[in-house]
Amino acid sequence: MVYVFDNCNFGFNFNNRNILFILPVFLLLSLFYIYYDSFVLVEASELSVFLPNEKPFNLTYGEWSAEWWKWLLSSPNDSNPSTDKTGQYCTMNQNNTNVWFLAGTSGGYEERKCSIPEGMAILVSPIEVICTFAEYPELKIEDDLRNCAKSDQNAVKDVKLTVDSIPMTNLQNFRVTSSLFNVTLPENNIFGVPSQTTEAISDGTFVMLKELPVGHHTIYASGLLVDFTTTSNLNFVSEVKYDINVIPRQ
Repeated sequence: MVYVFDNCNFGFNFNNRNILFILPVFLLLSLFYIYYDSFVLVEASELSVFLPNEKPFNLTYGEWSAEWWKWLLSSPNDSNPSTDKTGQYCTMNQNNTNVWFLAGTSGGYEERKCSIPEGMAILVSPIEVICTFAEYPELKIEDDLRNCAKSDQNAVKDVKLTVDSIPMTNLQNFRVTSSLFNVTLPENNIFGVPSQTTEAISDGTFVMLKELPVGHHTIYASGLLVDFTTTSNLNFVSEVKYDINVIPRQ
């Protein structure tokens, strides 16, 4: 940053000695401002998350997306975290010792309250899709599942994630596709198909937050899937706001 004084004194009597004293002060203040501003931007952009090329707790993001789906689909429709209206099912099947899973919605906007023990990473997905042979019996091979999931996610728009009023940027870098994995569907599952174990592919935006400090936090996540074509008439939005209470471990 450069300061230029050109035939103006702003009410002060500048001489060479004053200028020699003031310029270093301005330069020092400028450097502090740049450093502080950069620090804030880094904090806001990183938002204390695991990056897409990392392997949190020895799993890739693609592998974690499969674990997220196994967790979500393990609960029946009437007590599933994705159909939850209040957050009462936030603790359902949270069996991982390192990561807490948060669900989006089955469509529309929901506000939920959820208490999480301290020391847990949080895996949240603003919007995602899974294709299974159980739900789409016309699909026959892995590539069919992969293309099914990919085509839906290619129509996604306006993906947002905000933590404690800090918006996360570059969410497109957090779109991940899983490998083929098995998932077990219980009775009365959210797909409405018979109970069974089937193969699946996931495609979507997944972000793993590092552990949050003890206390109250707000997590907002949303995504819009729009596909009005000759072969599809789809308009789906998932939007959720979590009031998170991170509680000390006993």
